[in-house]
Amino acid sequence: MRDILSNAATGTASAAPATDLIGVMPDLQAIVQTTLNLGFDDVYLRDFAGDTGDPHSGPLSTSPDIIVLPAGVDNFIYARVRNRGSKAGVNAQVTVYWSEVATLVTPNMWNFVGTTSLANVPVGNVLTVSNAINWPAASLPAVGHHCFVSTVATADDPVPPLANLNNFTNFENFIRNNNNVTWRNFNVVNASPSDPMEFLIAGAFDRALPMGLEVIARLPEGAKLVLEAPPHLLERMGYEGPQFKTKGNVSFLNLHPHGAQKLGVLEFPAKLRAKLRLVATIPKEAAKRSGWRVDVRQYLPKDNFEVGRVSWYFASPDFFKRRREMEAQLFAKK
Repeated sequence: MRDILSNAATGTASAAPATDLIGVMPDLQAIVQTTLNLGFDDVYLRDFAGDTGDPHSGPLSTSPDIIVLPAGVDNFIYARVRNRGSKAGVNAQVTVYWSEVATLVTPNMWNFVGTTSLANVPVGNVLTVSNAINWPAASLPAVGHHCFVSTVATADDPVPPLANLNNFTNFENFIRNNNNVTWRNFNVVNASPSDPMEFLIAGAFDRALPMGLEVIARLPEGAKLVLEAPPHLLERMGYEGPQFKTKGNVSFLNLHPHGAQKLGVLEFPAKLRAKLRLVATIPKEAAKRSGWRVDVRQYLPKDNFEVGRVSWYFASPDFFKRRREMEAQLFAKK
């Protein structure tokens, strides 16, 4: 064991081993893979298209690896898994949950949909598509828009038990450092006319915490975007002036239709569930084109770390139809 750990070929030697007597800092991963010839798997699901499986501060809830296809009145959910380890992932368990659309989706909001097994997730960091998880029409929730949460685990690369995520500190560490879980949280809607975009903002489930909200809009010239929220929420953020008004038990805030706008930071009470909605007005000619988008992200102000988001993509009916056909053809070949 001493010879293995002190071998400079699988470690980093100190500046002057003969005089500083520090020796070698062993690289345990290199020792496992080369000296001991013991591989390991590292299966993961991407949080966004450029996610490589490392801890990151990028967006959540935009995973390209959870795909839902309709078939009749039932739905079928697929997950795409990668393995960046040195050994094939065997018997990888993929589990999918659904939640109400919210900027923070904590485990107490997760509802089990189903699970499936991948017998082999090969090395090489290539996409491996799971078998379909059937989501019967009878099991669908009444609301029409959902957030999907998916986890993937093997015996060597497990997911922490959900029972351990019983406080926000553990949950924050889970989403910061764990590549075995991802979220997909968006809606595709007809751009003209657009329905109100409803969503929840949520607090931690065990204590009050300061959190911030940010709206990122990529709408066409001439578009308008309005946030509707409980009056006390926006008032506590300090809003006043011509862009802000209250009527009855709803406050209205005119937002910039282009770029990012931080709404402010306030202390979210424990177990907060507040319903907000956005209303976008898009010019008639622009509505014929696709590519418009609105995101709402919730973040921790101490380091601007994102804890969740909701995204809406505006597309013409023809564009959405073509996209569905392409996805169906892709998975028919699997």
